[in-house]
Amino acid sequence: MNKLYFNFTELFHSDTAKANGINNTTNDPKILTNLLNLLFYLLNPLREKLGKPIKIDCAYRSPALNAKIGGTSSTRGHSSGCCADLIIDGMTKQAQFDFIRKSGLEYDQLIWEQDNNCIHAGYVYGDNRKQTMIRDSKGNYKNV
Repeated sequence: MNKLYFNFTELFHSDTAKANGINNTTNDPKILTNLLNLLFYLLNPLREKLGKPIKIDCAYRSPALNAKIGGTSSTRGHSSGCCADLIIDGMTKQAQFDFIRKSGLEYDQLIWEQDNNCIHAGYVYGDNRKQTMIRDSKGNYKNV
C-alpha cells in the first residue's frame, strides 16, 4: 500500500445520523481496531486496485443509529465496525459487485443489496467467511 485513500472520519459518516442529530462515533478500542482493519485490509487495497475513488456511504453505526435504522445486525457488521456500504461513481452496482468479487481481496461478506441499491463489503481480521450474496428487492438472500 503506497497511499492512504481514506480519511478515518469517513468511517463514521452517516446522512441519517446527521439528519437526526445522532452522535455516530465511538471510543471503543475493539470497534476502532475493526475499522482500521477494514480500512487497511479491504477498502484501501480495493481503491488501489480499482484506480478510482470510492465513497463510504456508511461504515460504523452507533447503537443509537442502529436503533433508528432498524433491521441491522448488532454483531459482525456496521455496529462492530467490520463493514461499509460503498458508492463507486461511473460503475453499475453489478460492475462494482463483480469487480470486488473477482479482485482477489479477502473479505468477510460482499452483498449486493438490491433493495437498498448499495454494495456492502465487510472484513473481519482473521475470521473472514468469504460470503458472497445478493439481497433482492424483497430482502431475500441468495448465495453467489
